[in-house]
Amino acid sequence: MAMELKIIEDAKDRILVEVNGEDHTFCNILVKKLNTYKDVKFAAYSIDHPLVGIPKLLVEGKDVRAILKKAVKEISGDADELKKLAHSL
Repeated sequence: MAMELKIIEDAKDRILVEVNGEDHTFCNILVKKLNTYKDVKFAAYSIDHPLVGIPKLLVEGKDVRAILKKAVKEISGDADELKKLAHSL
């Protein structure tokens, strides 16, 4: 299943999304990346049930939609670099 972001709440300085198709692994990486940006005031996620819950990601700050897109693109690029490195071993 591919990752899908479903927007629950969308405001100028706050976004809440469900991250369908992902779990703690990706959400941890995403939150850590988001919290490195100076325009992010707060980023965290929660999963209501560890086996069947869908992660919910909350990001607060300046231009949160653009920041979220940037973070996902950067993580994707990092993953591509790791794949290249693994193939060269």
